Amino acid sequence: MESFEIIHYLHIVAFAVIVGIEVPSVYAVRLSLRTSTPPAARAVAIQVRRWTYAIGGLMLVTFLPFGTSIAIDIGVYTLMSPAWLTATWIVALVWFGFVLAAELTGASIFARRLYTTEIVLRFLIGLGHVYDGIVGFLGTGMILTNWLAAKVVLFGLVLIVSSLIRWQTRTIRFADGATLEDDAAAGQLARAQWGSYLIVAMALVAAWMGTVKPW
Repeated sequence: MESFEIIHYLHIVAFAVIVGIEVPSVYAVRLSLRTSTPPAARAVAIQVRRWTYAIGGLMLVTFLPFGTSIAIDIGVYTLMSPAWLTATWIVALVWFGFVLAAELTGASIFARRLYTTEIVLRFLIGLGHVYDGIVGFLGTGMILTNWLAAKVVLFGLVLIVSSLIRWQTRTIRFADGATLEDDAAAGQLARAQWGSYLIVAMALVAAWMGTVKPW
């Protein structure tokens, strides 16, 4: 199997994971916030929420190098030099490491700083993709087709929404079971819930764009 086919397959798998995991993760948080939920079930729900969010965040990271590599291979994206593709993979690996470290280092101060750093990095990369997509629509960037420009804008918006969700729910990420019953946590959950639905909707539209290539 050629490298293009492997990357394309992994790209599809990452998309399927994001779409399949986003809404269940919201349900897990809602379950953990219910006062009627037994403590043992609440603890399980919190762990499910934590790791589904982490896995979804990791899958979003893979879109950056996989999507760029695929676009170059099919001739709809150009780079000034091969070094740019290498740099893209390096950024993605560093970003991937930030997400892993933020989720695997518990609730320490160091973990909180890593978590915040990853949120900022995610937001900035999202803004960069929105900019690249808009420039692509204007015909002055490295994107050669409008459908890819639309996909890049959508991906940037997904990253921005994802970063906002992670910021709004940061206290839930590092809270214990008692704190999760606060009204403030419930408000954070409500905002995250709609953000998760929006991510799924944008991901589906982006997938349609990449499959149909309407214009």
